[in-house]
Order: sequence, then C-alpha cells, then structure tokens
Amino acid sequence: MCKHLFSIFLCLSISVITSAQTDKQENVFAPYFKQAYQANPNIPVGLLEAIASTNTRVNHIVHDADEIGSCSGLPKSYGVMGLVADGKGVFNNNLASVASLSGYSEQDIKESPLINILAFAKAFTAIQNQKNIVSNEVEKQLPVLIALTELPNSDVENSFPLNAHLYSVLSFLQQPANQLLYQFPNYQLDIKKIFGEQKYKLLSAQQVTLPIQANRNQSSTSADFGDAIWNPAASCNYATGRTVAISAVAIHDTEGSYAASISWFQNCASSVSSHYMIRSSDGQVTQMVLESNKAYHIGSENSYTIGIEHEGYCSQTGWYTTAMYNASAAVVRDICNSGYGINPLRTYSGAACTCSQSSSTCQKGGCIKVKGHQMFPSQTHADPGPNWNWDLYYKLINNNPATTNFTASSGTFYDNGGPTGNYADDERTVQVFTSTCGGQVSINFTSFNLELNWDYIYIYNGNNVNAPLLGKFTGTTLPGSFTSTNGSLCVEFRSDCATTAAGWAGTYNCNATVPVKLVYFNASTASNKRDALLTWKVTDEVNMDKYELERSFNGTDFLAFGNVKAYNSNEPQTYTYNDANILYSTEAVVYYRLKQIQKDGSFTYSSIESIKKSNVDNVIKPIGNLFSTQISISSNIQNAQKVSFNLIDVSGRICFTKQVFMSRGSSNLLLNDQAIKNLMKGYYYLQIYSTDINFTTKLLKE
Repeated sequence: MCKHLFSIFLCLSISVITSAQTDKQENVFAPYFKQAYQANPNIPVGLLEAIASTNTRVNHIVHDADEIGSCSGLPKSYGVMGLVADGKGVFNNNLASVASLSGYSEQDIKESPLINILAFAKAFTAIQNQKNIVSNEVEKQLPVLIALTELPNSDVENSFPLNAHLYSVLSFLQQPANQLLYQFPNYQLDIKKIFGEQKYKLLSAQQVTLPIQANRNQSSTSADFGDAIWNPAASCNYATGRTVAISAVAIHDTEGSYAASISWFQNCASSVSSHYMIRSSDGQVTQMVLESNKAYHIGSENSYTIGIEHEGYCSQTGWYTTAMYNASAAVVRDICNSGYGINPLRTYSGAACTCSQSSSTCQKGGCIKVKGHQMFPSQTHADPGPNWNWDLYYKLINNNPATTNFTASSGTFYDNGGPTGNYADDERTVQVFTSTCGGQVSINFTSFNLELNWDYIYIYNGNNVNAPLLGKFTGTTLPGSFTSTNGSLCVEFRSDCATTAAGWAGTYNCNATVPVKLVYFNASTASNKRDALLTWKVTDEVNMDKYELERSFNGTDFLAFGNVKAYNSNEPQTYTYNDANILYSTEAVVYYRLKQIQKDGSFTYSSIESIKKSNVDNVIKPIGNLFSTQISISSNIQNAQKVSFNLIDVSGRICFTKQVFMSRGSSNLLLNDQAIKNLMKGYYYLQIYSTDINFTTKLLKE
C-alpha cells in the first residue's frame, strides 16, 4: 500500500482520540444523573455524562447469558457507566471497586441504570476524599478518572489508551451541543494546557505516525495506509509474515470503546489484534499490525485476511457514523488498490445479519471478499450485526461507477451486453435518465433476465444511487414501469463473480404531463394483529384505472392478490386495503408494493414496504409517511423497553437521534425537535430499533 510518513519524533506513546459525539441522543437518564449530582455536589455537572458517553454512548449495557460476545474477547462492560466485572488479568475490575466504595452490590449495579449511575458517583466522591480533592474544577478530577477507569494505569504518562480516554471525556465537555443537551455549563477548559503542547498535538491530530517502540519488535516505522496513526499491537498478538496470500477483508466491531480496544490489543494476555481500528466520532484510523503480518482477529481465517475493527456494539445504534463508514471505505479502497487482487466489486451489499447469527446461518460465499466476521466460514461471532449498512458501505467503496446518461426524449436501453449478448461478471453500472421536456421521465422494462438472488438491479427516484430506492429486482420477473417524481431516474446494476445472463432491455420516455402522484404508500399491522393494513394517498388522479396490490415473501418475487378501483378525482384521495390473516403465516417478513395502472395499460410501481412478522406483538411505527416539523409515532408493545429512533438522510447522515423508554401497551409518541424542524424538504429514512424491533421506513418531509 502507499506509504505516507507523518512522523512526529517524540518519546510519548500516545495518539489522537475522540472529539465530541457526532450522534446526539436524548438524555433519558437525566433524572438519574440529577439525583447523582445532588447526592455528590463535588462532582462537576456533566462529567458523569461525559464518562458515560465515552464508554457506552449513554446506553445501559446488559449481557444475556447466551450471547455470542466480542470476537476480540474484550472484557464486557455493564451499565450506563460501562463498568468491567472481569478484566481478564489486563483491565481493572472497576465494577468491584465501585461496589466496594459505594456499598451497592455488583448485581444491582449491573442491572439497574439508576444504581449504576448512583454507585459510580458515590465511588467518585469516595476517591475525591481519599485524594483530598476538595475542588469541583474539572481539571482537578483527572486522578479520580484514572482511578475509576478499567484501563491499565501503571504508566499514565506514556499510555496511549489512557490518555485517549481522558481526552475524550474532556473533549465531550467542550462541545456546545453536549452542553445544551445534557444541561451543564461551559467550563472553558484549556485542554492544550492540561496535557501539554506536545501531547495535545498528538491528541488533536488527524494524521500522525508514531515512532515504533523498541519493545514492539516491528520492522517498519510506517503505516500501510497513509491516513492512519501507527500504534502497534503487542508483538505476541500477531505473527510476523504470512504463508498465504492476502485475499479478503474482514469487518468487525469491538463491543467496546476505541481506547479500550487498542489497550486490549497491546496486552499479550488478550492474544488478539487487528490490522486497523476505526473511531466512531470522526473516523480516525489507527493501524496496529502491518498488512504483511498475520493479525489474530478471525481464527481459522487469519492467514489470508486483513481485519478492520470498528468502535461500537453490535446491538446498539449510533456507533456506525458517516465519518466511520467513509474512513473504513477509504481503507478498503486502498487495500483493493494495493496489488492483492481484491476486487472492490466483491464487497457484500445485501441485508445485515442479526447479533445472534454466526457463520452457520449467515455465511457468504468465498466469492465475496469484503464482508463481516459472521459471514466467514467456521465463525461463532456475529459482528458487525444488524446496524451495519452494507449497501451504503458497498457504494462508498465502489464510489466511481461507470455511468451512462440518457437525455433524449425517448429511446431504448440495455445492459452492457447489448440487445443480444450477456452482461459480464463483476459489473457495477449506473444508467441515469433525465427529463428534457419539463416533466417526468419514465422507464419500462420489456425483457429481464438476471441470475436469481445473485445479480440485482436497483431503481432510484433521482439522478444518483443515494436517491430514494423504488425497487430491487433479480431473476426473470419483469420489474415493470417506473416514473420519476423529480425529473430523473437512476438504474444501478450489480453482478457477482460467477454466472451471467441475458440482462435487460427497456424503453424510456419524457412525460410532459404529470401522471398520478403517489404521496405515500404504507404497510402496517392492523389492530387485530392478524391483518396487514395497506394505505396510500394520491393526487392528480387522471386517466387512472385501478391500483393493484402485490405481495412477496422474499422481497423479489411479487404476486398480485387484490385491486382497488381508482376514483379518478381531482382531489387528493386516500385508499386502504386489508390483507387478512397474513401475519399468521410462517414467513418472517411480508413485502408489499403498489402497482398503479392507467386506462391505457401503462403502470408504475411504488417503493417496497415490509412488515417484520416477529414484530406482530411489538409494533412501533410512524403514523403516515409525511412529516413537516414533527413525526408522530404509534406503538403497541408487550414489554416496556428503550427504543432508539434515527432519522437518516439519503446520503446516510444521521440528522436526528433519540432514545426513549416506552411503556407496555398502546401509546403515541411525538418526535418534536428543532433538528427535525430545520431539515430540508425531501426523503429521509426513519430507523426504529429496540431489543426485539429493528426496521427502517421511508418518510417524506413536505
């Protein structure tokens, strides 16, 4: 790989660390923190939240007895404050320390978010007293922070992870958005003065290569990836050299923080490492093992893989940020351009697996070269899990597809094989159709033949692949017709490494007159929990014949099962249809789309909507598909639980995030925030995630 040296010759073994959180969430534990500060007035307000954010993103972490756990073996953290029960001889068992100092039991600290926060605060005060710290100035609290962290602290001055942790906590307090969200003052900290100028340069740098320590036994002072920090793993945690050619990239999450993971890889007791570590907040890349060496990150598959670890937790939203995706994709692109023979088009791009799926249920073929840990053979771990956006990741890695633009008023279009030949393996092509008549553009497929469930076409309502998705198609069923709502349509094609087919042929036309406008199409669970309720709203209903409902159990093969006659009204119309008893069938997910058929026989499709059958008894969904200044949510859940809401724009950026505790039974929630009010008009994706609910739906801001 390319070698760019950004060496700073210092005797310190520290590096850059987290800036402020990029994903802001509702402080659902605000009453607990308030209670802790009232009982412990010498703790600066906001400091507890800063520690919690650094360790857990202010999530209450619990662990099931049968969970798969981290692939790195990183010691498990518990509660809002992220306390370690078993440091495995490397980390401090700070849960036991907090329990001893606070008088609360370890079990209660693990299970109760209130007790977790109160116990930590009480222990904090106890250490303040031990060290005779009577001031509540933030700068005076660093010895307490060091005493309460799980990280090894025998060499405070020269410990990269420990300095990284401290810097992250202090940086959190400096951010105006955090001050507003968590209601603490601007302490006007002079972080440069606190750490000293030399340390601060490293802690705040974006690109730096540290000199190799003599005891690391590394053979080079440079990183393979030019934008990476060089901070090597312990030499006992990887093997020098390789006996097998590099041919794949494994994507991981750490099940812990950036600082903790790096510390873990630098201790021989862990017996694990990874080539790269990536920070959530800003995408900072740290290289810990040279690519020419074999890191211990994926067991039997170590010999031929490069491992990329990402800060975060499989089951939690908010860790996989846009900055992290961009940085990780840049690393993968660089790997693919380094002569290993890894084709970036062989990046997995399908649905994510759950946190309970290992390779026994989620393995992907050897043809796929960039994929998650759980997708490799003979693996028992489940990272990176359901919150990793593989489609976005594929697009970022393959960020310069071959594009053909169609701007004539009408014509025909084909795959790269033309009207008579097959398309090729390992293709990614984009075709963009743009209106030239001042209206909309339509496309209609007249023939269609792709390798079933391996090669796909994606159709977007816009002029690029980040526009709202209208449909995803494979096999031989004609996709039908599509009409833009904004003057452009985009067709993306992806083929895998083996087996081709005849491809497709179609026509496109510029429509000066606007056909029926579909305002929204929504699929939800009916009140009886047996039926699927389908609703849609249209305007400009001209020369419409009927609406046909189509159903699929795999998201690809659709069959018609009902139709509704069109009113052909000039006024906006809302339609409903009940798919009776469908949610009691055996399939896990039901997919729906709406076929809008005009009197002349032409038709267009809506986007695809789905209902996850596992959510029949636990339903949380937006009311309608439109919003302006707020989003209305309806819920019917069997058990009270914490629910996360992420509003994501078409580029993948998280625009709004919130976590709330929702009570058992039926209720309504109003997402009303200035961030929502300030959003530009257009399409967004609302992700709703909890212990047993995980789905995304498309919304339109008017």
